[in-house]
Amino acid sequence: MLSAKTVGGSSDDRGNSIAVDGSGNYYITGYFTSTTVSFGSNVVTNAGGDDMFAAKYGNPVGIEELANQTEAITIYPNPTNGLFELQVKDLQNSNTDSQVSVVDVLGREVYNATLGTHNQTNKIDLSNQAIGMYYVIISTNGQQYRGKVMLSK
Repeated sequence: MLSAKTVGGSSDDRGNSIAVDGSGNYYITGYFTSTTVSFGSNVVTNAGGDDMFAAKYGNPVGIEELANQTEAITIYPNPTNGLFELQVKDLQNSNTDSQVSVVDVLGREVYNATLGTHNQTNKIDLSNQAIGMYYVIISTNGQQYRGKVMLSK
């Protein structure tokens, strides 16, 4: 597990749904009957009966996209239905093979392969994965290059 959050109070507090946006933030909705409910350092007070809540959390993975790195990676089409092309451009003038990993917003690796020559188009199939945001990470010569791909069906 890469991230865990405790939410709730002392009574019947329930989350009903969770969603992830294109930036990897996640949203939780539900209701609570406790007098107060804690969302990290934020405390919400019940107005009486069943009160609903909506909470937003930042990307729990901690994968940051560096400003100039996405220029080294081209992902097309994006968003994708699962099949997309990845082109890796001259990475630090590397003549060695690169590794590509694709991870979901929880940090689980869903794809891993060795890429051949740079400036070559590589086809990646994520059609068996759930819809949502995925991070594409290219590793070569001790450097990492990152991009995002949105899977929608």
